[in-house]
Amino acid sequence: MKKKNEENKLVLVAKETGLEMSKVDILLSKFGGYFQEAKKITQGAKEIIVSDFEDVETMQQAREKRLQLRGVRIDVEKTRKELKKQSLREGKAIDGIANVIKALIEPTEEYLLKQENFTKILQKVKYDKEELERIAKLSSYVENIEDYDLYPTRMSKATFSQLLNASKLAYEAEAKAKKETEKKVEEERLAKLESEREYRRRIIKENKRLIEEALLQEKKEEVKRKKEAKKLAIERKQRLELEKKLEAKAEAEEETRRQARIKEQAEEETRRQSILAPDKDKIFDFANELDKIEYPMLKSKVAIKLILQTKEEISRIAKVLRTKAKEL
Repeated sequence: MKKKNEENKLVLVAKETGLEMSKVDILLSKFGGYFQEAKKITQGAKEIIVSDFEDVETMQQAREKRLQLRGVRIDVEKTRKELKKQSLREGKAIDGIANVIKALIEPTEEYLLKQENFTKILQKVKYDKEELERIAKLSSYVENIEDYDLYPTRMSKATFSQLLNASKLAYEAEAKAKKETEKKVEEERLAKLESEREYRRRIIKENKRLIEEALLQEKKEEVKRKKEAKKLAIERKQRLELEKKLEAKAEAEEETRRQARIKEQAEEETRRQSILAPDKDKIFDFANELDKIEYPMLKSKVAIKLILQTKEEISRIAKVLRTKAKEL
């Protein structure tokens, strides 16, 4: 029953493309044998389990089954390419059927390949682990570990051992030299520090002496400054009294001159107003005469408008004359 269902998968895939049954039968005849052969080979494949390095016979069984499946897969691919040339629709059916068979073959083929290469896989895991161990050991003594290819297949144990020992010796020698250098630098630093302390003690002593001399000199200068300040204060008082007298005299003279200027300006304004008074009166009279002008009685709108504009302009001129006369 199970076998029947698996064969029906191929029929359904072919029919879904819309091919005629005659063509479906042709495709089934072409691929059915591959399907059955692949099915037969895959049976029991999962029971092939490699457990250790010495299980060579089981590894050989895995290889034989994988190669058988590989042969079926290659034959299916050749048949697919030959049949697909017939038409696009047939090609879809061919791809579908081929994919079903490949889906059956490839997982088992991949599994069997892993079983076949069991020793290689374990060996690679071993080499990868050994490389990490080498990196861990060498990195303690080498800064740029990426400069070395430590993979076991590309560097022998003897070579790595020599490299590790040489790197360790170089690292220890460098560390020793560095320690000696640091010791020497520290000794020099302490000696320099003591020298600086002694220098500061001398400077403090010298500064104390200079401060005492400066204080004594300051006292002398203070007495001298007080005498000079007293003298300057007397001179300043005398100078201020003299300046005050001179300033009062200058202010009195300036006030006299200012009053004279004010009187002179008042007299000048009086003279000017007396001269302008008749003219101002005449201007006011003329402005009043302008306001008294009698305008003719007209009938046409154009003439009336012209007269009104003239009247407004004369009134404006009269106002300007009065304003300007007041400002004289």
